[in-house]
Amino acid sequence: MARACPGSCEENLVNSNVRNRRIFESVISENVAKDILDLAASPAMVVGDGYGGAKRPLSLREIYTGVRPAAAARWAVSHSDVTTQRKAVRWVQAYLSAVSKMQQVVAGEAEGNWPLLLENVQLACRTASKSRQYGEDAADAYSVVRDRPISAGSDLLVDTMTIAEAQAKCLSLPGCEGFTFNDAPSERPVEIYFKGKQDIYQPGTGWTSYLKKLDPAIPDSHPPHADNCVKQGRDCVPSQNRWQSHSAMLYLHGPESGDFSGGSFFYSPTWDSPISKRLHVTPKIGRMLAFSTGASNIHGVEEVTSGTRCAIAAWFTRDPKHIHGSRDVKVAEEILSTTPV
Repeated sequence: MARACPGSCEENLVNSNVRNRRIFESVISENVAKDILDLAASPAMVVGDGYGGAKRPLSLREIYTGVRPAAAARWAVSHSDVTTQRKAVRWVQAYLSAVSKMQQVVAGEAEGNWPLLLENVQLACRTASKSRQYGEDAADAYSVVRDRPISAGSDLLVDTMTIAEAQAKCLSLPGCEGFTFNDAPSERPVEIYFKGKQDIYQPGTGWTSYLKKLDPAIPDSHPPHADNCVKQGRDCVPSQNRWQSHSAMLYLHGPESGDFSGGSFFYSPTWDSPISKRLHVTPKIGRMLAFSTGASNIHGVEEVTSGTRCAIAAWFTRDPKHIHGSRDVKVAEEILSTTPV
């Protein structure tokens, strides 16, 4: 792990062989970026994409939208007006070309004897929200953790009800920081343990925990995290995405565009390092970050304070059993190939 490295372990470098991280410029042109931003401003974007439709899955201060290639392609070809369809198809083609370029660049830098495959990819946008509340849906108030219960003790209430009822109950229950139950999420009533803490216990198959999003001291857009493991004490234990080996972020614009303010990417030496210790990278048209997953590259995104910030996020693997992203891109290409425009 990173903390076992001697000295600073190059924690202050955006290009580091020790931490296997790189920064690339001009990966895509301004014209390609503009087409993708037009897609990002369209109805193709899905609120809470990848987060079960939760409007504010990562920060109560922002609204999250996203779209994957196949969904974008289906939206593009759904237009009956030929001119509108041609424009939408061009936007999706720009998206696919950017994803292809990302994979090409990252694969060229990755070491190893096995090919680097696309595990997942998403065009994602974060929009600053004037509201600092949970919004219309109580589900916005929680982060969901599967197969990991909240530890024993600090029970505020034990009762049988649906998850929707439990979400509303916890918001009104003094001191409630979350709830846990021994089942998968569903619409049927289950025995719910309401907790006055958020300590996640060791993996327990079948358990589900809903952690109430607390107003953090540092209101990050995406708090410090690692991509293929989750924090457990000072360690990082394998997550449900344990097969991910590399990650990349491709920026479509920067604060100088006037589209947004804030939203800088950062590397953090540890889970709890102060802001002063973070290594910041400002978004810029065509700029791409690539890094190996795991605790050596703990990272996050600072709060978007105004406007909408968009980027393409891609995750890679060497495991051919987990190439959801590659399959999604192939479906998108097939959809566009059958369009007569």
